[in-house]
Amino acid sequence: SNYNKYLSYKSGRLKIENIFLDDIALKYGTPIFCYSVNQIKDNLYNLKNSFSKIKPLICYAMKANFNKGIVKLMSKNNLGVDVVSKGELRESLECGIKNNKIVFSGVGKTDEEINFALKNNIKQINVESEEELEEIGNQAKSLKRKINISLRVNPNVDALTHDKISTGRLEDKFGINEEKVISIFKKYKNNKNINVNGISVHIGSQICKLQPFKNAFKKLRDLVLLLRKQNIFVATLDLGGGIGIVYNEKKDKIFKISEYAKLIEKYFSDLGLEIILEPGRFLVG
Repeated sequence: SNYNKYLSYKSGRLKIENIFLDDIALKYGTPIFCYSVNQIKDNLYNLKNSFSKIKPLICYAMKANFNKGIVKLMSKNNLGVDVVSKGELRESLECGIKNNKIVFSGVGKTDEEINFALKNNIKQINVESEEELEEIGNQAKSLKRKINISLRVNPNVDALTHDKISTGRLEDKFGINEEKVISIFKKYKNNKNINVNGISVHIGSQICKLQPFKNAFKKLRDLVLLLRKQNIFVATLDLGGGIGIVYNEKKDKIFKISEYAKLIEKYFSDLGLEIILEPGRFLVG
């Protein structure tokens, strides 16, 4: 299987691609991290080539691995990055990621982080609450900047994954409920500093079944159409990450990435929106 393509044993010695790992250990000492560039590229092309009707903007979720070599590899392959801190944002820029392909997600962004994101004119900030939005508005006003905002909606779906990495149920306390999302869009419709033009969602990590994605995507589609009826046109949909990977070949059953892509196209390809994906573990796990 693809899983073992770049890892193999030769007479009891473990190889990654064509290099013996014990040779690397002798040369550089341990502990040492060693990654297969070709495996990462395979994962990336597998994802990209699964789409036929749309071309999503793929933003690597840097929290999965912030090794500079890996971030530079993403940059060379024209990916964007999904960051959750000022440090990650700074490193992305240093590694050649274009600022208009950087999405800032996550809870608890500090004033300093928001300030840094505004000054670097990034693609968008994914907002977790109305309070956070107000804070960004105040800072954008004082800096005389305008920033794109995606509202993270909580679709109230179960990701069927480990309890501690599930984020899309109402009791998980992530994101904004649907009614509130609609009222925020209306409230900020003509704001000079805040351009609320997107919806984002992230229902959890290491998701191994398609059903949770299907449930979330259906709700998102309905929400976009509901907003359109009220003359509010969403420009971007950030579908987050969470695609599971194989840890144990005997036990783990995971959907094909092509099925995931087909599902996204089924729900969104006719809406004329920009689709953003934020794979992390899937690319580098």
